[in-house]
Amino acid sequence: MIPKVAFLSKEGNFRTRLFPQYFAALSVGLGNFYLGTVIGWTGNNGLDLLNGNLNKIPVDDDELGWIGSLFNIGAMLSCIIIGQLCDLIGRKWSLLSLALPNILGWLLIIFSQNVEMIYVGRFIGGLSSGAFSMYGVLYISELCEKDHRGALGTIIGSLLIWGVLIAYILGFALNSKGSAIVSCCFPVLFGLLFLLQPESPYYELQKGNDEEALRILKRFRGKFHDVRKELEQIKFHLEEEKLNKVSILESFKRSEARTALWVSFGLMLIQQASGLNAVIYYTSIIFNSAGIDENILNSQISTIIVGALEVIGSIFAILVIEKVNRRIYLSISGSFITVSLVLIGVYYTLQERNLVTPEILADVGVLPLLGMFIFILSLGASYGPLAFLIPTEICPPELKGIITSVAATFSWFLAFIVTKFYLNLKNTFGGDVTFYIFAVFGILAIIFPLFIPETRGKTLAEIQNEVKGK
Repeated sequence: MIPKVAFLSKEGNFRTRLFPQYFAALSVGLGNFYLGTVIGWTGNNGLDLLNGNLNKIPVDDDELGWIGSLFNIGAMLSCIIIGQLCDLIGRKWSLLSLALPNILGWLLIIFSQNVEMIYVGRFIGGLSSGAFSMYGVLYISELCEKDHRGALGTIIGSLLIWGVLIAYILGFALNSKGSAIVSCCFPVLFGLLFLLQPESPYYELQKGNDEEALRILKRFRGKFHDVRKELEQIKFHLEEEKLNKVSILESFKRSEARTALWVSFGLMLIQQASGLNAVIYYTSIIFNSAGIDENILNSQISTIIVGALEVIGSIFAILVIEKVNRRIYLSISGSFITVSLVLIGVYYTLQERNLVTPEILADVGVLPLLGMFIFILSLGASYGPLAFLIPTEICPPELKGIITSVAATFSWFLAFIVTKFYLNLKNTFGGDVTFYIFAVFGILAIIFPLFIPETRGKTLAEIQNEVKGK
């Protein structure tokens, strides 16, 4: 049972209980949290793995690239599978089904006897967590009120970042094996808490379970809210979509479907191609290769600082996301992302092209630190959470499953490409060229948001009407 203690807010003349909505966001967000621990596991354990400290298994640069990137292949498949299951068995049970396989993935790593077992463990880790990046937000966007949807969706995104930070801290405090053992506990906690949550009212209405949908809305809105009015609005919207339903191929010929598709793909492209996962997966290695004096700032400590800055960025996003124009907010964030990537690239140019003396290079050693910190802070406050929130807001209901599934799969595919070939690209062309390529997509992050629909403060039905031009 959800406690009846309530935080109260106003929406028109109705008072509404916020605690159940925030508790639901926290519960499903724990799935995103354990996704973050899987992503961040290599961040401070990369050098530990290269030194063969995990069960005395020798690992080279290429194998480390596979350890980092195979997770993304699993995450891609996770989005495809869960995208279908969400429409068959519901959002709740689809997401709950991921917890047990995630535990199995960690156990394979903990008891690994060779690098192939680590590969399989990482693949299963991605398969059992990748879908949370999109479908956790989808679940809460269908459950909460419009005035809190942005904040709650951002909370879910920020919990992924918290998971990454905790993984960094565990890697520093323990080692690759010890951090895997602790991380194995998080999917258990998720399963216990999320089991208490209901199904999405949208899903219940799609299945004709009107009374159950009404019960869920009463639980999450409180007795002062006109629940039946909201229920009728949702039903009307779903019925309208049902009457206009055509084949999937025909659906994609409609302007609102095409808009949802290009916006979703564009946001995912910017998020991943700007180097997000390369930085997260190889943070300590990037700092180490940048030549930062270990006596001044240990690379593992730097990694933790990076994770903490991403958390700070996500907290900032939670506080402002319902108060600012999201298009302008993303565009301004894109400018900071671009500048930060150029700063890192400039340092690598000076270092790798031998353009300055070692003394001068030491004097500008703050550049990669400054660039990394600005990059993580800016991305954590913008494209990190919003790239997953906005697609769930603008997709037509009948195509929400397939578009979010394809978009999330595209995101993890890009993450695989970036994480697998980052070290190869850096070793072949240099760190400067690599980060200048990332900076090109940073420029896209400035321009692209100006052409997407604004979603702040609107119901899902209102957003659809706007996209349709009604």
